[in-house]
Amino acid sequence: MSEKGMSVSDHDLAGRSDQFRRLFGSSDVAAALVWYDKVAAEGVMLAANGALTALLGYETLDGRNMAELTVERDRLTDAATVAWMASTSNEVFRHSKRYVRGDGTLIALDVYAGLIDRSAQANLAVCVFVDERRGAQVEEQRTAMSRVTEALADLRAALLREEPTQGVLELICSWACEMLHAYNAGLMETVEPQSLRVRAVDNASAKGIVGMAWPVEHTTFSAALRMGVATRYEMGPNDLLALASRLPGTEGLSNRLFLAMAPVISSERTLGALIVSRRKAPFADDELALLELFANEVSDALTFAQLRTDLARLAVIEDRERIARNLHDEIIQDLIGVRLGLVHLLQRSSDDEAREELAESLTQLDLVTIRARDVVTGLEDGASVADFRDTLTSVASSKARRANIGWTMEIEGELERLAGDERFEVMRVLNEAVSNVVRHSDATQMGVSLSVSPDALTLVVDDDGIGLDAVSDVTGLGLRNLNRRAVERGGSFEIDASPEHGTTLRWSIPLRGGAPAS
Repeated sequence: MSEKGMSVSDHDLAGRSDQFRRLFGSSDVAAALVWYDKVAAEGVMLAANGALTALLGYETLDGRNMAELTVERDRLTDAATVAWMASTSNEVFRHSKRYVRGDGTLIALDVYAGLIDRSAQANLAVCVFVDERRGAQVEEQRTAMSRVTEALADLRAALLREEPTQGVLELICSWACEMLHAYNAGLMETVEPQSLRVRAVDNASAKGIVGMAWPVEHTTFSAALRMGVATRYEMGPNDLLALASRLPGTEGLSNRLFLAMAPVISSERTLGALIVSRRKAPFADDELALLELFANEVSDALTFAQLRTDLARLAVIEDRERIARNLHDEIIQDLIGVRLGLVHLLQRSSDDEAREELAESLTQLDLVTIRARDVVTGLEDGASVADFRDTLTSVASSKARRANIGWTMEIEGELERLAGDERFEVMRVLNEAVSNVVRHSDATQMGVSLSVSPDALTLVVDDDGIGLDAVSDVTGLGLRNLNRRAVERGGSFEIDASPEHGTTLRWSIPLRGGAPAS
């Protein structure tokens, strides 16, 4: 209102007070309608709601002079308040004062005054009173929200840079760990209703658990995951002993470990859970709410990352099928044509030595043709389980026989569980591992074992040869490729070698699906 209009004293202050009570009377926010006298430099509470009355501990505050409620040096004569009353600004004015409660104790409050009317003599304002401790909490929440915004921007940038999906997942864990001041963080994906698999962790030293499957055993955790709500819980000494038996390297954990979990949900489907842990203290309510908020926000990033992975896998499958068609329609047919030519030469030749060489060439050509057909079978996504089993046997037997190495093969579990790209990966790894035996082991016997469980597949190739040098890192291009293939899928690759016992290669990866393919 303009200063040429009515003075505050002319206003229907009772009507303003009634309006204030209708708006703020039942609010949990402590508030008052205050009349600031510019001439006397003092304020009067025309009306105060129940929240403020309870905060200051009085039966009523209506009509109380503000000077009676504040300590002497915090009263309205401070320069900032006087300047605000004299100004024509409509901005909210904030000041901090110590107020005297009904029992004589002092309480520090932040006061936010919003002007609703002014005249030459007085200002009429609605004031909100906030406990300084609550103000600090609000500031902490604001800071936390800004960190969530920063984290999401970082994730979006990583996705736009087309960084590897695993790197994006680890970035999510790192941000969760930092925001919650946690000891570590992990992202779990649902593989079965009561089973989770570790998909990513924030700590490089804990990457050995990536790909491991964990049954959902903790009652609180299981119920919260099923209901799609965040929860917190703790692991006692017995829980930690069980964890240490399952996960070497965790023996040094304290007697208790505090955890918080928030489900990651997309399109009303639970993708998994984001979990943080620490040793010193349980996670507070606001921390649990922050974790839940972050988990909700990253679900879109996870969906996008998974879609990108699926598209890349589809492109690989399409490339494999195209290569398979080319091999079958062109290369294998050319090999058959070359064979017919060699058979014709063999029949016409009268030189015994030449006939022997031609016969050996035919044998080698037949082996190459068989291998080419094996490759085609492995490349075809729709190949049957029987075809896949025959391909694995052929890969091992053809190489071993040419090197005069005895061989055995054992296959356990349901090959139906393997997706097309997982079958292809097994074939590639087996081919490289068997080639390594043939080229370097000087072995007389070789064993191949493929085990498929609900959660993972493990391929073991061992021999009785001279053994590889025991080294801490995987060396050699072929072996480095095997290690890379395992790591990219969240698995592991191990070598155990000695001159006395030969070499054992163990390659293992987690499976994406939890049930046999239909």
